[in-house]
Amino acid sequence: MVSRIPDDRLSIGKYMIRLLRHGAMGVSLPLDSFGWVCLPEFFIVLRDRYPSLTLEKMMGIICGDSNHRFRLRGNQVAAWYGHSLSIEENDPAIVPPSILYHGTSSQAWRGIEHEGLKPKKRKYVHLAKTIEDALRVGRRKDRDAVVLAVRASEAQLAGVVFYEKYCVFVTEYVPPTFISMISS
Repeated sequence: MVSRIPDDRLSIGKYMIRLLRHGAMGVSLPLDSFGWVCLPEFFIVLRDRYPSLTLEKMMGIICGDSNHRFRLRGNQVAAWYGHSLSIEENDPAIVPPSILYHGTSSQAWRGIEHEGLKPKKRKYVHLAKTIEDALRVGRRKDRDAVVLAVRASEAQLAGVVFYEKYCVFVTEYVPPTFISMISS
């Protein structure tokens, strides 16, 4: 039996990651240039929206996140990936696995096939280690999602730079020559 996060924890977690990735209108969140915020300041911002939130509950959401969206460093928290905010990167470029995967809608594939993978509103294109992970992400956009194979090691040899963000690989752009559809 799969345990589910209670609805309030789910909505709080979504709000937390949205603040760290994208900011929010009317919310003054003092992120540093790398996207980190002090936990006490983050907690104060969250309590404005969720008055019954406890520090223990906030930390439970951060530490119990099965998607590994949060990262902790001392008394600070940040999002691992998915930013639309302009933040500085200090993660080193990596040598990617030979193949990575991207889940998307069949409609989006038509454009990707000709233009490549672009980050759209985010800073990076997100790539998964497994077909299953890519399909799970793609199904958020389209129940009949497609999975694309990205020949990452070939792309890197051609100059595409990859980073690893815990369980997700990211890059700024993948040209169409390194992408093929493997499922529909």
